Amino acid sequence: MSDDQNNVLTQYSSAPLDIDELKAMYEANPENINIMDCLAFKHYTNEQNDEALKIYKEIANIQQDNESAHYYMGNIYYRTKRLVAAMMEWKKVIALDKDKKLIEKCKQRIEAAMQQVRDLK
Repeated sequence: MSDDQNNVLTQYSSAPLDIDELKAMYEANPENINIMDCLAFKHYTNEQNDEALKIYKEIANIQQDNESAHYYMGNIYYRTKRLVAAMMEWKKVIALDKDKKLIEKCKQRIEAAMQQVRDLK
């Protein structure tokens, strides 16, 4: 699978806020999906997997159909070698992706994870 930085759905690199500022905004607005998504993505790009995963799970609890949260949860699970969990999240994205923007990418990621599982045998 290619580098995660090249396969992001959202780009916050130009956002002037750092993680501490986003955390303060999140604490003041704990159910604001946009703030949560931005903070989770900052953690994700810094490979702070536990922090990002926690927030993406919160987003998915609030909006079960948030394909971006499921996509990044899958990526985090893949990064941390939880291949079955990763595949399950990407399958959710395929089911949710009405615009068909992520289906092929998720299929490729599922295949890469399946290959890793096969290689373990």
